[in-house]
Amino acid sequence: EGLAILTPFWMDYVLNESTEAKFAEYGRNVWNLSGDDATVAKAAIQCTRDFFKKLGLPVTLTDVGIDETHFDEMAEKAAKGLENAYVPLTAADVKAIFKAAL
Repeated sequence: EGLAILTPFWMDYVLNESTEAKFAEYGRNVWNLSGDDATVAKAAIQCTRDFFKKLGLPVTLTDVGIDETHFDEMAEKAAKGLENAYVPLTAADVKAIFKAAL
């Protein structure tokens, strides 16, 4: 459930000119989308979100009873080791993703 909730919000957060080609590749290979990279990347994120929703999975942190109460602590723990991730993330980045996922 956590991945179903957070993955589309992470994708939105890290989508930029340097990542859109990889997300577009994902959209073409997984969702059979076509078009320019920017359009396909955004559509792929929406397809991912829609897929999880269609499966009946929760789509927000609020859906599973999580609010902002412990975001600082959660973000600090989650950010450990993300400095070398596909897109490096700080605790502030993780907290922003959590907030978007409410």
